Amino acid sequence: MRRRGTQGVIDDLNERVPDNPLAPEPNAVDQLREYSNYLTPRKGLFSGDTWAAVATILRNLILNWLIIIPALGALCALFQLSYLLVAQTVPTERTAYMLLGVAVLLALVASVNIHRLRHVKNRMIADRDQTSISRRGLYPLLGGAFFLAMAVSAVRTVLLPWQQRLGFVIIWCVVLPLIGWFVHELRRMQAEPDGTFRWFEALALTVSDLVAAALMFMLSGSPQTYLMQRPALYVLGAVPILLSLYLLSRTLFVAFSNIGVERSADSRRGAVDDADREWWARLSGLVLLSMATWLAIGAVTLVGWSIGRHLLGKYLPSILTGVGGVTGIITVLFGASGDTAAKRNADGSVTSPAKELALKFAAPIFCIAAAIILAHMTELLGRVVTGSPDLLLVPDDFHEHVVRSVSVETVMKFGLVPLMGVLLAAFMGFAVNINRFSLHGFYRNRLVRAYLGASNPDRAPDPFTGFDIADNMKLHDLWFESDDPAKDCRRPMSLINTTLNLVASKRKLAWQLRKAESFSMTPFYCGNFYEGYRRSEDYTGGITLGTALTISGAAANPNMGYNSSPSIGFLMTLFNARLGAWFGNTNHHGARTFKHSGPRWALRPLIDELVGATTAQGPYVNLSDGGHFENLGLYEMVLRRCRFVFLSDAGHDPDGGFEDLGNAIRKIRIDFGISIDFERKIHIVAREEQKESLYCAIGTIRYSDVDGNNAKNGTLLYIKPALYDGSDAPIPYDVFSYSRASTAFPHEPTSDQWFDESQFESYRALGSYVIQKITRDFPKTKGSLPELQTSMSGYMKDVVRRQADEAATVAAATVAATVAGAAGAAAAALNVK
Repeated sequence: MRRRGTQGVIDDLNERVPDNPLAPEPNAVDQLREYSNYLTPRKGLFSGDTWAAVATILRNLILNWLIIIPALGALCALFQLSYLLVAQTVPTERTAYMLLGVAVLLALVASVNIHRLRHVKNRMIADRDQTSISRRGLYPLLGGAFFLAMAVSAVRTVLLPWQQRLGFVIIWCVVLPLIGWFVHELRRMQAEPDGTFRWFEALALTVSDLVAAALMFMLSGSPQTYLMQRPALYVLGAVPILLSLYLLSRTLFVAFSNIGVERSADSRRGAVDDADREWWARLSGLVLLSMATWLAIGAVTLVGWSIGRHLLGKYLPSILTGVGGVTGIITVLFGASGDTAAKRNADGSVTSPAKELALKFAAPIFCIAAAIILAHMTELLGRVVTGSPDLLLVPDDFHEHVVRSVSVETVMKFGLVPLMGVLLAAFMGFAVNINRFSLHGFYRNRLVRAYLGASNPDRAPDPFTGFDIADNMKLHDLWFESDDPAKDCRRPMSLINTTLNLVASKRKLAWQLRKAESFSMTPFYCGNFYEGYRRSEDYTGGITLGTALTISGAAANPNMGYNSSPSIGFLMTLFNARLGAWFGNTNHHGARTFKHSGPRWALRPLIDELVGATTAQGPYVNLSDGGHFENLGLYEMVLRRCRFVFLSDAGHDPDGGFEDLGNAIRKIRIDFGISIDFERKIHIVAREEQKESLYCAIGTIRYSDVDGNNAKNGTLLYIKPALYDGSDAPIPYDVFSYSRASTAFPHEPTSDQWFDESQFESYRALGSYVIQKITRDFPKTKGSLPELQTSMSGYMKDVVRRQADEAATVAAATVAATVAGAAGAAAAALNVK
């Protein structure tokens, strides 16, 4: 319509005598049919389209691996470097004091920030959310524990006097926490009506920290010596032990500070203390999670490879590669299935427990195998850099006798490995655009060529590639006003439905299942109700129609709304299976980024995809298929209070469960308080060999539930593809023939994107047949939406009447047969008598 004008399109599609008897359809329809297999139009093993697709996928995969693999390798190398730091034999007091200074500084920062954030009031929620507290409190705490462990290991051969050890333990466990407490609590004590509680809290903190200090002092003796003789165990255990002491002291602090609550004269103190205990519990949970993560990564990357090499020798790489490949294939195949958690129903039900169980085991096994292989790669690189062949060979008993030859120079040389990984990942993160070098760009170019290029009258494709950049257009250009009615293009207004992924969002607990928000794109604005909107001509520098369509159909994405799965997300990110895109946020977090075509640095969004940390609280957001939130677009229509909604449900629904419709109605009722009711039970089945059923249903959108009794309710006109052999008019026989060849028709999986001519035409012909059936009383010209509703109601009544007549006929025949059988039986009985 933008290119031809509304009237021009209507003229093309109206019944007419074709100029060419061998080309009866408009050119746009002919080209659409020609590109029905739009991903690789020319099939065959030696097709240029096939190998161009392979080359594009491999190029993008390699470029993304140059970001992901060095970053993950640096993480593995960090544990290996820690192992070498512990295993070195030359005492380096200068290095130890440097590490100790860093540890004390980080611990002090953590103490100050934790107590400050603990009592923040009347501030934005973002200032106290999990991300903020982790960044300002948890990460410095973890860093302090790590640097302290490394500092102690650097001087392990130097026997420090017990007085020095005790003094440092008191500083670490008692003085630093008290400094963090006093920085913020002394000022608050002046304003508190009951200062007694504050002094009890200071006393409780001191006593609990002294208990932790006593335990730490005892561990600095023979237990520390035992671990240091086994560097691998020391690396795995030192940081968790230090964090365990921190958790113990805070547990005792919460208990002891309750004494002050009991003695407080302020009746509100109990409620405040309840909230405080919950705050400490949440922080303790994050610390526990960090400990578990440290142990898991360290065990896999440091110990797993060495132990496996001892047991399996030179065959270990081949075994891991095979295991990783098999489990990876299982994860991809089952992860894309509608019967697994990654593709579960909106209500959380799973229809294939066997596949679900296989996926639960396959995906973690793949991740473990990949991590061990990556650790082996960093070990090989470390051998090259240091020239030591047995650099990271952990003995069976974890004892240090195998690694006595590790020197300071060797450790410093190996330190280049994680440094190179970080630098390479950072540089490639700037060089590689995460949107362009992914399946998103590949998918977009081919969608544009097939669906937007079909209507380009002046198409001049490149003779080598077959693409024409003029096929695409800006989304905001679709709305075009003209004094010439034939060129005017103000109707219809395109509204493209996508999903904003919020896998890590904590906004609403009820949204833990959704993990997403709706995100719409129109010629005017892009955004949603919660995060706000940006003008389409400004968003991403002027978002194109092709980009919006591609995101709307991005069914495969590491984060997929309520379909998201951590293991599947990790795997899909690793293999660059991303049809969605990262764009600037439309809320205040994206004030400086919403005009960007994508993240300027790809490493951060890739990490968010790997660990499932997509939120709406950053400068960029992750967008994907609208079906990851609501597949029909009905949610956005009701939000805009549309009076008539003509809805075509073409989702994959072979069992007739109406999952997409039910999901939409449920979310609309929850979010808007608006119910949608149907006149009668929807009787649409996928296939019915003998009987006739319906193709459509009519519902009422009750806006009056929210907008008041005077508000006009809306009408939902709902159609869904089906195949009935027993209808009053037979379906086209080419469609009938295709349905016999494909028993899933007309609900073949939407993962099939390689349509051939017969498949394309069968769906098109069935759609035409269905519309003709339900609109037989609709005026041929200038028909209105109420008249469409009247036509659909008449069609439904006729079908229901025929069904009733057929049922009555069957019932009469049954009764007649029963009477005849009874009479025959009576006659036989009399004859016998």
